[in-house]
Amino acid sequence: MKKILIALVTIALIGIIAQVVINKKGGSAEQVAINDLGAITSNSRAEAVGRLAGKPAVVFVVGTFCPHCQSAMPKYKTDIWDVYKDRVNIFAHVIDGESGKRFDVAGIPQGYDAQLNFENLTGESCDYVPSWVLLDAEGNTVDSSCGAKKGIDVIKSGVDSLLSSEELPLE
Repeated sequence: MKKILIALVTIALIGIIAQVVINKKGGSAEQVAINDLGAITSNSRAEAVGRLAGKPAVVFVVGTFCPHCQSAMPKYKTDIWDVYKDRVNIFAHVIDGESGKRFDVAGIPQGYDAQLNFENLTGESCDYVPSWVLLDAEGNTVDSSCGAKKGIDVIKSGVDSLLSSEELPLE
């Protein structure tokens, strides 16, 4: 019985260590700083977007209560985070995350900042999740989708366009 208990504790510890490593793995120094947003409230849109500036950014506006968001987050991870995490700042603004609610998706930085809601980023009202906003490296809104009107392919083509325009030589 003692050997079984020791084995179970060992397996649990290995699992916890693996999860910590997975959650901290990947991303640039800027992305790591974004991971630390947690539950904060910036004083202004400029302050909130300033954390994402320096390279293009994608902000997902999601809620843990939303079944569409629950199915979208794993797709956002594989199709956006895994592909662009080193070249684009990515953040999931969890609208019910002020109390610490998060999605069980390793990698994508998640948190709550009232200034990163859809309306503050786009100037447009939106009562639907999942939604997303694409920002250029200066924090200007380039594209957005209130609800699921525009899919992941639109995000990817927008990000690709921003990245390719950054690579053009200055004249």
